[in-house]
Amino acid sequence: MTPLHRGVRNRWAREHSAWTLEQWRQVLFCDECRICLVPDNHRRRVWREPGNIARLCHSIQRFQQGGGSLMFWAGIMYGRRTPLITIHGNLTSVQYRDRILEPTVRPYRQYLGDNFIFQDDNPRVHRSRLVNTFLQAEEINRIDWPSRSPDMNPIEHAWDQLKHAVRKHRNPPQTLDDLRRVAIEEWDRLEQNRLNDLVDSMPRRVRACANARGGVTKY
Repeated sequence: MTPLHRGVRNRWAREHSAWTLEQWRQVLFCDECRICLVPDNHRRRVWREPGNIARLCHSIQRFQQGGGSLMFWAGIMYGRRTPLITIHGNLTSVQYRDRILEPTVRPYRQYLGDNFIFQDDNPRVHRSRLVNTFLQAEEINRIDWPSRSPDMNPIEHAWDQLKHAVRKHRNPPQTLDDLRRVAIEEWDRLEQNRLNDLVDSMPRRVRACANARGGVTKY
């Protein structure tokens, strides 16, 4: 995070410091998440002098790229959550519009009306002309979101809950098809009350960001 990022985050936090809980409850917080079939939770760091050979005793067996992985998209808001959508291959602007925004986000706008606010972050796919044109045509309000700010997005904690549930599943996934099925199953099982608490943490997150002058927060 550069000083520029911290400055933008600080201004954003101060601009949103007066938002009420009811306003934050109108926001659909969205993001993508990659889940590995075999997570690498056993990292090991070794220091050795230049010229010395690597010792086998300092190595651990692991699967390349975690034995395979899948990318998912989802959104949470107070009282609701979207389906967990599997992203096939690299996410493109067309795929983002046709498989996510149109069938999933647009119904929220139609149901909740003008008060509905859509949140996503700043990858090029999310900010493409195609996506911006679609959101404008559908009159979907999008909240400005500062870069380098996963700590401000409550769905990051929902992803942690999902990954933990997948790892602790009674029948841990062995294939990517298993991973897709188990992830969807466990996503639907997440307690809505816990997701609501994450959304309701937004005033505290914004306050923490402002107090840190745009720097790192405990979230």
